[in-house]
Amino acid sequence: MASRRRALLLLPLLLSSIVLVAGCAGADAAPDDGDGDSGEADISASLDIARIATPAGLPKKPWNQPDSRGWFGEKGMCGPTSASNLLLMYGTLVSPQTAYEGGVHSAVGTLPNRQEIYFDRDFPALACDYDHAESTAFLRESVVAGRPVNIMIGMGGTSAHWVTVVGARFDTRSNEWKYIVMTWGRYGEIGEAKLVPNWGSGYAGHNPYVRCAPKSRYTLPWAPPR
Repeated sequence: MASRRRALLLLPLLLSSIVLVAGCAGADAAPDDGDGDSGEADISASLDIARIATPAGLPKKPWNQPDSRGWFGEKGMCGPTSASNLLLMYGTLVSPQTAYEGGVHSAVGTLPNRQEIYFDRDFPALACDYDHAESTAFLRESVVAGRPVNIMIGMGGTSAHWVTVVGARFDTRSNEWKYIVMTWGRYGEIGEAKLVPNWGSGYAGHNPYVRCAPKSRYTLPWAPPR
């Protein structure tokens, strides 16, 4: 069991080729190296997301997160960006802007049901669902099964941040699980001690997530959303 816990749990290599939420077409170009939203440093520090190198077998470059929209930045772009990153894990290029225009946003931030509606409408073969997990064990089981997970992490009050969970490993130095996420156009790790209270306290409810079918089942060719 100890050796299993220490093993790096990463998604299988099956590829064919997270902005602050206040209160949070056609084929798109590949993710670029431009700058992301200016709130990156604050949110990464608040959630203790440590930057890491690209894990083996995963896309080289997650999508950058565009700046927030709205009068007060209330329409955060982390929701659309996590939708784009989840699709990237299935080998499909859809930019955050396209996801936003496709309906991945709410009056404030992006509520989980907006992602589910978007995926069900434009990518029905993914068989995505929105629900609430009982514990972080759900995340570990999901990535082992080849299922990346979008989660909305609360940060107190009306602030939250979307990330795409793509792996997990047990860190013997801190004696806790570390969750590998796509956010801010790069990969990062967040420890369980920080994730548990924040994921469980956001304004979208306890441990919200959006998860799709195992990647091995996604066999239909991709078509650009209408």
